[in-house]
Amino acid sequence: MCRFMKVRIGRFGIRVMCKCFVPVRALKRLLTCCYRSRRDNGSVQFTPIAGGAGDWGLSYALTSFNDTKHNRRVQWAWAPEDLVGDGGLFSASQQGFQGSLTLPRELFVHEVDGVMNANNAVSDSKESVLTPDAHGTFTARTLGVRPLPDVIQGITASATHQTYASGKYTASKILQQQGSSHMELKAIISSTTSAAGVMIAASPDMKEYTTIMYEPANNTILVERLHSSTIVGFANVTVTGYFAPYTLAASSQPEAITMDIFLDGSILEVYVNERFALTTRIYPSMECSTGFGVYVAAGGEAVLGSVEAWVGTGNAWPGRPADSSSALLWDSAAETDNYTWWSGN
Repeated sequence: MCRFMKVRIGRFGIRVMCKCFVPVRALKRLLTCCYRSRRDNGSVQFTPIAGGAGDWGLSYALTSFNDTKHNRRVQWAWAPEDLVGDGGLFSASQQGFQGSLTLPRELFVHEVDGVMNANNAVSDSKESVLTPDAHGTFTARTLGVRPLPDVIQGITASATHQTYASGKYTASKILQQQGSSHMELKAIISSTTSAAGVMIAASPDMKEYTTIMYEPANNTILVERLHSSTIVGFANVTVTGYFAPYTLAASSQPEAITMDIFLDGSILEVYVNERFALTTRIYPSMECSTGFGVYVAAGGEAVLGSVEAWVGTGNAWPGRPADSSSALLWDSAAETDNYTWWSGN
């Protein structure tokens, strides 16, 4: 299988960061995102037939390796900070660090049977490879992505697991006022007439909150950060990714939207239906901004199949001090031409 990892840069373009060819061995025939042919001069030509974004958010430098012990391909990505104040250095000195790795992810061939292709909606999107079946429908295959299950099992083992009422929601609702800045939130949206999803990192007075939603009008996943922080030095633009659910022949309805969301301090990772990933940053200013709940746009109606939370996920580095900062080193006046070349940081 060939895979082209595309990372969105800014609002206007896409940069190919990690172009690589990944053998899938036994799975090789199940997903072909490009086909190989010979040119007249004998050289090999690859023609893409399907593709997509490796991550719709800010993560980049995506790389993967073959985990032979578990027979799977594991991907790592780097998630930089999202600072806009002070030329992008806002809070850098207070934090004492810049960026972190995302959760390790498993890449696999994602398959869904009984997919309808009305008006060529799926085939025209070029995101999935369709194979016709005997029933007039298709099997859709594309690149799947999900956090490593054993890693998730490890970090949620000591967390408090809670479930909330399923059913119809006609308005947004906070389900728990006090959650955590380290948690997993999972919601299944069975159907919706408007934008719907979840709210996370919410303060009791709702001065701070972040909304993660699916918008059926244009098939997008949005992380709305307008109210994520009261501090203006952090980016608050909405992060958007394209996700079109399959229409299934069994119900003649779009498939359910399963959001699996991980918050770990400022890093926020959103996974949808095991074939969509989006990484971003939020920086709530108040320690009480840990509430979470259901979001439904005004005038809309959403049916949620389930909502689950794992509050207080485990520390991956329990031996590391909670505060490992040290005094910063500054370049001298002599090294910076009396600080005219740079400020010394």
